[in-house]
Amino acid sequence: MKNIIKNIIKEIFRLERCHICSKNVGCLSNQDPRTVDGVFYCEECAKNNFKICECCNQIVDRLNSVDGKKVCNICFIEKTSKCQECGTRKFNGALMEYGFRNICTSCYNTLHRSFHEIDIGQRKVDSKTFIKNPNKMFCGVEIECLNDKRDANCFIGVELKDFGFSQDTDGSLSYGGVEFASVPMNGDLLFDSIDRFGKELNSKFYKVDKSCGLHIHLEVKEELEYLKKLYLFYLRFEDMFFNMLPKSRRSRGYCKRFHRYYKNTPEDIIRVDSLNNLKEMLYETKNYRSEIRHHGNDKRYCWVNLHSIFYRGTLEIRSHSGTVNPSKIINWIMIHQRALEFIKSKSIEEIATMKITKKAFLGIFNKPLQNYIKRRWKTFINLEEKDFNTRAPVYADAICLKRRIKNV
Repeated sequence: MKNIIKNIIKEIFRLERCHICSKNVGCLSNQDPRTVDGVFYCEECAKNNFKICECCNQIVDRLNSVDGKKVCNICFIEKTSKCQECGTRKFNGALMEYGFRNICTSCYNTLHRSFHEIDIGQRKVDSKTFIKNPNKMFCGVEIECLNDKRDANCFIGVELKDFGFSQDTDGSLSYGGVEFASVPMNGDLLFDSIDRFGKELNSKFYKVDKSCGLHIHLEVKEELEYLKKLYLFYLRFEDMFFNMLPKSRRSRGYCKRFHRYYKNTPEDIIRVDSLNNLKEMLYETKNYRSEIRHHGNDKRYCWVNLHSIFYRGTLEIRSHSGTVNPSKIINWIMIHQRALEFIKSKSIEEIATMKITKKAFLGIFNKPLQNYIKRRWKTFINLEEKDFNTRAPVYADAICLKRRIKNV
């Protein structure tokens, strides 16, 4: 009778004796018995004598340590992953998405940053060396680009100061748009900063689309003859520059051609006899001073932004398509640096009578830049002369030009 009662109690309360310590194991002891090969063990004895996965509670031959817990190989593979920042193994539920990576809480707290505008100022920084870039002209760049994970991949102030760039938004860009503007730099510092920052943008998965552009600012002084030559040169050769760029840049509202804003002929430009008269001609008003003070002046959207010369002292070139490729940015700067050097060395008559041919244009530049320009032309147009359509008139010589000016 005793055995019957014992069996009934054992069945009801699922009591078993631990094979090692003889403790009762069951619901009355708040412990479920562990069974190994049909033999019962209490939880403590099972842990001391067998390897038990703390994730799936299976008894196994080998355990791996993850975040303070012992887990079997199956759980190790299926339920844990490495933090893609620090490499520490964590349970999947403890990892969170950050940009294009899954990282642990510790790394997330260290790295997480919300996008915000960062202005590091516009103080000029002079280079100490001029080997890669012997040009001492100060230049700044504005890089427009996109990032779907903008919050996760944005920069913080300390990083941007090291590269020499500010961080801002721009309403003209697609979703995730960011504009990075550099401080004015020159020499090797300019090219090194662009190279380092471009590589960092690529590592953070920044990209571009048709809404993006690249703007460069070249320091220019307000000197009448120089500005007349500059205006005339870019007016006559604008097609040569546009033919280096995708067709999408030839119809963009933020880099319009000269004829959309200015109706001046080469004769008009050459006849101007004072800086004030030049400003009156460009702004089409005698009240040009108020127009110069107005940053939002519509003429700033010309591909060669002459308004910027009087507003901030720089010539802005707005036509290049968006890019985060440092090599393309540097080559575009060198092309316009060389163009400004050429303009300075020539008379206005020489610029006005230059033939508008690819040979004449290429003759302005050194061999490496010539090859780069040819590659760009080959990418976007056919190199036949008929493809270089231009509105700019060609004069046979300086005498013909002077006669034309006199008769108009």
